[in-house]
Amino acid sequence: AICGPTRNSFLSGRRPQRTQSWNFLNHFREVGPHWVSFPQYFKLHNYTVTGSGKTYHPNLPPNWDQPLSWSKGRPYNFSKDA
Repeated sequence: AICGPTRNSFLSGRRPQRTQSWNFLNHFREVGPHWVSFPQYFKLHNYTVTGSGKTYHPNLPPNWDQPLSWSKGRPYNFSKDA
């Protein structure tokens, strides 16, 4: 499967060789817990950052990387029906 590693690579700004995400079991926070994700960068620069759908593969990173990647009071919106 390539979508899990691709999502981790895109959102962390690092190649799969660096994130060590090869499947649906691992995520980039296991290797780089202090890495700044793409949405987290905007959050740190005072943007309101929201997420929905399948931005991250469900629970990779756990809890869709809340609260690190998404603005407070704007919980990640994921519907299993979507």
